[in-house]
Amino acid sequence: MYYLCAQALLAELEAAVDRHTHAGLLEAAARSYQSLCAQDLPWHSLARPSFDRFIKHWTDTLETRLGESLSDGCFTANEDSTLEILSTLKKLNAFNIAQDLSKWSLYELGTRLLDVEIKHAGLPMEVTIEALRCMCSCILWKLNTFGEGLTSRESALQQRNQLRAFCEKCHRCLSHAEQLVREQAFMCLSDVLIAHNYQLQMWDSSAGTPLLYTPDPKLQKALLSFIVEHVFTSPEQDTHSSKGSLFFSFTVNLKGPCLACALLWADTWSPVELYFEAHSKNKKL
Repeated sequence: MYYLCAQALLAELEAAVDRHTHAGLLEAAARSYQSLCAQDLPWHSLARPSFDRFIKHWTDTLETRLGESLSDGCFTANEDSTLEILSTLKKLNAFNIAQDLSKWSLYELGTRLLDVEIKHAGLPMEVTIEALRCMCSCILWKLNTFGEGLTSRESALQQRNQLRAFCEKCHRCLSHAEQLVREQAFMCLSDVLIAHNYQLQMWDSSAGTPLLYTPDPKLQKALLSFIVEHVFTSPEQDTHSSKGSLFFSFTVNLKGPCLACALLWADTWSPVELYFEAHSKNKKL
């Protein structure tokens, strides 16, 4: 009886994620599969093959579409192919949050898209955002699992190089023409840098010595400049500020850890310098 019910549930879930791209539905389906795939449950042997099957189908679809759409370093997809690439990325991103999909090479697929945008532009805004999210989730999973067991210096170097490469790509996207892309790049940087900092704090010394990644001064300044531009607002623009102080003029469209991240890593600027930098920019408005 339980076997038949599990089969029916999996069939309905698979049909739902195949037809829809709504974020709420995909997140609910991802959580459901996360529970059903637990090894201590009797239907694990049914759920895991089903999960692996459609993840492989999506990654194969994305790889095929990228092969057709990336020509001479440019994005040449028509509208239908673009929509299919976007919907597939959204599905993979939703499931990559719930479970580690690293073995399907999602990071490499996201890199192919983002490299095109950085070098030649022309990638649709939504695809760029989803590519950033895809790569960010992959980095976070690696940071989360790295150090479980003995870690070789070669593996540590590889992780640090990948983290550096991703941060450099996000740095480039901080100057993107589209504000939503700039904000996504900033949030990705915040997430991975805070996760890396937490990883260092929780590191098990028996796993070997971790390799510290510190953002270069240009990236540190870019993070703080973003804070100045997007978090601090001028007293004249802030109608809700009764005191007229710059520090009462935070916008709330970016999550709190972003500010903590910038201040945590940007050790070359003090809070006082940040204040006067922001104040001087507001005077120019």
